[in-house]
Amino acid sequence: MSDDVDTRPSCPECGELAPNAHATWCEACGADLAGMTGSVLGAPCVECGAGPEMIVEGFCGNCGRKQPGPRDHLSEDLGSIAAATDKGHRHRHNEDAYSIASVDTSVGTVHVAVVCDGVSSTDHSQDASQLAADAARDRLVAALESAVSIEDIALESEMDEAIEDAQAAAASAPFDESGQGPASTTIVASVLTPSSDGYRSVTGWLGDSRAYWIDAESAEPLTVDDEIDGSISRWLGRDAGDVTPSIHVGEWASAGQLLLCTDGLWRYAAEPPALHALIGDLSAADHTSAAIAQGLVTHALESGGHDNVTVALITVDPSTMPTGDDSSTRMQT
Repeated sequence: MSDDVDTRPSCPECGELAPNAHATWCEACGADLAGMTGSVLGAPCVECGAGPEMIVEGFCGNCGRKQPGPRDHLSEDLGSIAAATDKGHRHRHNEDAYSIASVDTSVGTVHVAVVCDGVSSTDHSQDASQLAADAARDRLVAALESAVSIEDIALESEMDEAIEDAQAAAASAPFDESGQGPASTTIVASVLTPSSDGYRSVTGWLGDSRAYWIDAESAEPLTVDDEIDGSISRWLGRDAGDVTPSIHVGEWASAGQLLLCTDGLWRYAAEPPALHALIGDLSAADHTSAAIAQGLVTHALESGGHDNVTVALITVDPSTMPTGDDSSTRMQT
């Protein structure tokens, strides 16, 4: 895994380093990091350019413009794996979160992706989602980095442990007794590793965030939503029930793409043929994971953006991607 520059902000109240780059509250003193600054802690006004000292509780004291929150739109590009998230047009906050990594192992590069969708009807769901995503990723990365051989890792068991860590992290989110209930979040996490016959994926999930395997022929759903009568039936958080994840193991003879996303995307491309055609069109324009991930987010926003939208995409061989020229499955707009 690459040694990235530490982008975690320092709390302007107590000076404590935030737990991650996307934190919206200070674990040391409880200060609201999202409400004190613009899109980045210490950033000038996006409208008039006034200095960061003029940004008070998210508004510019000079022109009055509300500043974008630090998580309104985020993206990360690690080459073969990339992610993007946006709060959409209807929500005040972005309760979605992602966490991605690439790890060099004895059999090649292994990719880890986690996507979480905070339940917006609960307090501090944006904190629960980011804490859970980071905890699951960290557990999976640690297992990969500590293994003598990738073949010795029981990834299904490690996925169970990663979701347990994510549950503990989500349950640690702040809770206001007078609010709407303890923070909750869905989760979908995947590990994609080279194998002797191609590629192998292990995916675990609770809730309605989804994973798909995409190749030149189709987009195959790997998850089944945890829903009853349209409502999420399983989640992570302080009031969660059984958090044993559902597990899918895939063996792929040819390369392709592994997509993780929240319902902010899949509701605008709900059927696999439509998603396959959409990714084909985006791939024809720019086949990089970062460009396609951002294109999927843009598609959701241009289609209405009723919800937060988050995408994590792993591309292991561009030559196997959809070409965008299959008229029988082309996206109808």
